[in-house]
Amino acid sequence: MNGHDDRGRFTPGNPYASLGGRRRAERLTPEARRAIARLGFRAMCAKHFGGDSAAAGRAIAQKGNGPDAIYFGHTFA
Repeated sequence: MNGHDDRGRFTPGNPYASLGGRRRAERLTPEARRAIARLGFRAMCAKHFGGDSAAAGRAIAQKGNGPDAIYFGHTFA
């Protein structure tokens, strides 16, 4: 087995998949990580909350980070 399925995707437990991700992450600057996180947050807001970032923040806070959680410079109470 070469660590890929018949469609060429990494299979679960393949150490090369996570290793590649960790190596890429090591090369990212903190600013680049924040930019990627912002893009993901905005996409999630658009897809699941109709663009309402406050509603998304409240939902994240309800998942266990408390009512005073801070996300991307916003406090959601």
